[in-house]
Amino acid sequence: METNNKNIQWITNTKGIAMLFVITGHIVGGVVTSTIFLFHMPFFFILSGMLYSNKNTFRKYFSHKALKFFIPYIVFTLIFISFEFIKLIDTGNFSLVSMRDITYKNIYGGPLLSGWQSVFWFIPVFFISQQIFSFLISKTSRISQYVVITSMLILAYLDSYFFRVSTPFDTAVCLFAVPLIWFGYMLRNKIANFNSLLCISILLFSVLTNYLYPSTLKLDMKYSFFGFPIVGIIISLCATSLIIKISKTTYSCNDLISVFGERSMLIMYIHQYIIISIIGNSIKTPEFKVAITIAICYLFAKGIKCYEASNFEKNKIILTLIKKAF
Repeated sequence: METNNKNIQWITNTKGIAMLFVITGHIVGGVVTSTIFLFHMPFFFILSGMLYSNKNTFRKYFSHKALKFFIPYIVFTLIFISFEFIKLIDTGNFSLVSMRDITYKNIYGGPLLSGWQSVFWFIPVFFISQQIFSFLISKTSRISQYVVITSMLILAYLDSYFFRVSTPFDTAVCLFAVPLIWFGYMLRNKIANFNSLLCISILLFSVLTNYLYPSTLKLDMKYSFFGFPIVGIIISLCATSLIIKISKTTYSCNDLISVFGERSMLIMYIHQYIIISIIGNSIKTPEFKVAITIAICYLFAKGIKCYEASNFEKNKIILTLIKKAF
């Protein structure tokens, strides 16, 4: 049982550490942010592949993921649409045109989402990519997978360098996201054992390159920047390996990382609202702003967790759904 708890805890810690990078990357700017962007979103796709299990049928996998992702996605979308309407009414800018624009932006999703919802592109891409990957693993041969993954990467890099096609819900990003999941799956027993010194050296190289030649390695999945071909994937794999190694040293000793891991999706949804509207321009120092954002996210997520613990028996069905969703 202890071993099982440790296996679950390192996964939680890994997601918690990654969320700290997400928040930092959305605040600090400069070479720090451009370096974090090389791996902070690819990490979640790679980890998804590492943790994938084909025990369930494709249909069960689809329904489970649909419930997990789209209930909170719809809830938070409606919340932030309401906030936008209230803001427009309060400033006297509400009109049928503004209402139409907000509605269209949320229906189209992906690259049109900004501000509070700037990270919402990730949810549909993550869900669709997982379904494509699950279909490949469960329904096709290994040779077919090689052909499909190679083709997707070629199309992804062509899009990144020459087109950057805007598609509803950023579906074009799946061309890059599905291979990330596939690499995570294929290397699931090896990533955690990558040579740490080599991984650190590669990351230091990426920092230096970002500083000297900012556009060379640029990776911003939302806007179809997929980095230098293959090199970007290698950097993401190395960063994932180091994050996993770090996560295994934090077992049961850091409540903040644990809470961030358990509530990673909740924090993904709310942290931009905290950064933009709660903290705003009241704090100028990026490092302090990161610390305050992390503190607010932690207190909010911890409060949700404590509420669940104290009210679970009274609201068992509803709270179970919330827990699965977030």
